[in-house]
Amino acid sequence: MSVIRCREARAEIERAACARLRADVYVRERAWLPEDRVDDGLEADHDDARSVHLLATRGFEPVGTARLILRTAGHPLPSEALLDAPLPQGRSAAEVSRLAVARHARGDSEVLIALCAGLYSTAVRDRIDDLYAMVEKRLHRHLVWLGFPFRRVGRQHWIYESWNYVVAMEVGLAKPRLLSALDRYTACSAEEAVDVRAA
Repeated sequence: MSVIRCREARAEIERAACARLRADVYVRERAWLPEDRVDDGLEADHDDARSVHLLATRGFEPVGTARLILRTAGHPLPSEALLDAPLPQGRSAAEVSRLAVARHARGDSEVLIALCAGLYSTAVRDRIDDLYAMVEKRLHRHLVWLGFPFRRVGRQHWIYESWNYVVAMEVGLAKPRLLSALDRYTACSAEEAVDVRAA
């Protein structure tokens, strides 16, 4: 079986693969978002333009996606309204969002590990100080086990058919258990970078 790799989705075909996975999971399978959020098979919103999009693939097959929404002047993170305290001044921040795993790949921890490796590597590369995310308790525990010390910083919110809450992590404090695998998960061949099946 091919190794799962994660990379930034820069090419149009890669971005389309991310948006199609989001539509499959968030709209068609889970019905977490309304049908009118899908246009030509793709799910998109106003935060996409200020986000870094990541795509996990097994060979040429898209199996997962996530994005990092970047905080910019005048554009707070979506989760900021649910925080217990304002974001620290003078620190760059981003929010993990739209994490989606293809139905046939669920239960394969390699996909989540690949996406976490990609998110972490991107945050380090882009000098992001703090990462935020809206998570349920089970995912929170799993992220901490993987070496990403997210701590709860906001109140609960009923979303995606479960109670979720905001967590935050100082990127510099992360100690990924699978640090030796980061290069394997974030590297890809030139052919894989452009040939994305089902996009």
